[in-house]
Amino acid sequence: MDNTLGKVKGKAGQDDKIIGHNIKKYRLLKNLTQEQLADQIGITFQQLQKYEKGTNRVTISRLADVSLALRVDLLSFFKGINFYFNRDSSFIMGLSEQDQSGYTTETGNDNKQKNADPFFDKKAIELVRYYAQINNEKARNQLIDLAKSLAEMSDQ
Repeated sequence: MDNTLGKVKGKAGQDDKIIGHNIKKYRLLKNLTQEQLADQIGITFQQLQKYEKGTNRVTISRLADVSLALRVDLLSFFKGINFYFNRDSSFIMGLSEQDQSGYTTETGNDNKQKNADPFFDKKAIELVRYYAQINNEKARNQLIDLAKSLAEMSDQ
């Protein structure tokens, strides 16, 4: 049965995929495996896998556990979801057109999109980790300049 938000009760939807996507992104940034994070929050890695894929919904209490384990602000998991009210004051939750480009409703197709989230690229995560280890501000700026130059060259 559909509820007032146009969602099927008990079924995971696009917003659940976004939350799962964000869980995976922050887990990868912390260099944790699914098993490690699952152990920290007291679930199986298979259950975490279902959360990350958006197959199963994550309760707010479980999301709070994930937030504490990853040391990430709870609201960070909702990035990419818009919350707003219609003119008739009915609540709407969904993606803006700009945000929709980075997500897919098809499972297993995350890295095939042109505008896919770079946090699913292991090399991008590796680059961020190395950047974070650089203490010299001048060296950080030089790395940014190099990345800009390489990106501009690849557009040509």
